[in-house]
Amino acid sequence: MRFNRILTLVKTNLIFATQPAQLQNYRKKQAKNPSKPVNVAMKTLMQQLLFAVMFGALFGIPGAISGRSYPPLQFASTVFLFLMILISQALPAIYNVFYESKDFESYLPYAFTELEVILGKSLSIVVATLQGFLPIVMLFGIHVYFSGGNFLFTIPIALIGALVLSAIVYVLMFLLCFFLAKIPLFRKYQSVIANVLIFGISLGAIIGYQMILSKSVVNTFITGEMPIFLQPVLAFYNAILNPFDMSVYPMIGFVILVFVAILLLVKFIVLPNFYEAVSQTSSSNVKVERVKEMELDGNKLSTKFMIRYTLRQLMEGSVLTQTIIAAGILPYLLLLPTVLNFSGGPTGFSFMNFLNLNTFLPFAMLITFIAGFNTGGNNLLAVGISLERENYYYLKVLPFDMHQFLERKFWILFAIQSIIPVILMTVICTVLRLPIYMTLGIILSWGIISLGLSRWGYARDLKLFTPTWTNVIELLNRMRSGFKSVIFVVVLFGFIFGAVYLLIHLPEWNRTFVWFITIAYVVVILGLSIFATFYYKKKLHELIDSE
Repeated sequence: MRFNRILTLVKTNLIFATQPAQLQNYRKKQAKNPSKPVNVAMKTLMQQLLFAVMFGALFGIPGAISGRSYPPLQFASTVFLFLMILISQALPAIYNVFYESKDFESYLPYAFTELEVILGKSLSIVVATLQGFLPIVMLFGIHVYFSGGNFLFTIPIALIGALVLSAIVYVLMFLLCFFLAKIPLFRKYQSVIANVLIFGISLGAIIGYQMILSKSVVNTFITGEMPIFLQPVLAFYNAILNPFDMSVYPMIGFVILVFVAILLLVKFIVLPNFYEAVSQTSSSNVKVERVKEMELDGNKLSTKFMIRYTLRQLMEGSVLTQTIIAAGILPYLLLLPTVLNFSGGPTGFSFMNFLNLNTFLPFAMLITFIAGFNTGGNNLLAVGISLERENYYYLKVLPFDMHQFLERKFWILFAIQSIIPVILMTVICTVLRLPIYMTLGIILSWGIISLGLSRWGYARDLKLFTPTWTNVIELLNRMRSGFKSVIFVVVLFGFIFGAVYLLIHLPEWNRTFVWFITIAYVVVILGLSIFATFYYKKKLHELIDSE
């Protein structure tokens, strides 16, 4: 086994493990200065190390100030959090490096052994997920430092704990990708299924951590017993405090036994069939329906054909997850704890007790925030025309009205984009026991704001039309600098912080003044949205005519 060749493989495969948005930034830097090559491997390594040090410092400062390690529950829950972060990072990295890269076969004709290829790719995954892995090591290191025990015993225990727990996560994600690759349905629709699965597991890891831990903390204070899913971490925590406490080693032994069992599974079941699984997945393509004839209705495409044609374009996995699912779900995660608290209120309690003209302004700002998150940034309409790729130039010469085609496509995409937000809003309003007229008013207000933002994004997509792209992140990052992104986030979350501030201080203000600014805010926001709807619709048609 030659380590210099493994290092070469690590540098090469870091390109696949790096986030698409970050790769796009590297490409922009390379384009500005073609004579100076961008070292992707080194930049990825330094970025991961920077994040890891930041996380380590953030979670290590309390211990440094207090002069002691974390309490057991806080230590175990923090390590568990980073294990969940590691899951969300490791799964996409493993899938992209081993399966999506489609380069596994190309190494073997050259002077690489199969073991070297697997090790090189595996190490590139570890480098690309250091911001989840290193904080775990740092947390164990901080605990060792403040434990006051003999370093000859505590350091090996800490290293075994950090490495074994993290390795179990890596290997489990590796197994998940392998067994998925053996399923024919996955190989047929791998782009869609993989992206949805990666997004679901990443999101589920964070949400699951929040919900499980919130209940576990209460149970711990009441019963004094630690949650069972934290027991492995607590065993290593207690072993570092007292290496000679024999009561903790059965749990540590069980964790190591599970790790060894997983490794044996990999050795005897996965590795003998691994090359075949990767080859089958790499050679599989998403089945694309071919259109043999255009279904015309006069001088325009038929509605049924337009819907089928548009839906086929959404079967690219990154489009589905980034512009529809993520944009539709993420803003509501901030509301989840609050909604759950209100839903668990006493019988007869109604959210309407808080909602009146004196407190309506904060909730109007909240609706603006949700609409801005759903349709103001990474949304479907912002890439709707570029989904056509080179086919757009072909469509322009066909015997139908291009204005009508793009207009109808806008409404189809807007309807698809609105499904998840509208369903979630309806569910939240139902849980909060809002009356039907209030629910319809919220959805209507959201729809007007979303329509204006969607019109802006649709016209902007035609202005920045990009026929060649590999990942939807490239489309979403067009003309987006770091400064603009910061401004967008500040403005967007300004609505949240402003809503919280007003909710606290509005009762102290003059009621007439509160009514005035509430009506003024609603009129201005809805007025700007209606203006943007018509202005950018006109702008879109002007851009079509100018081509």
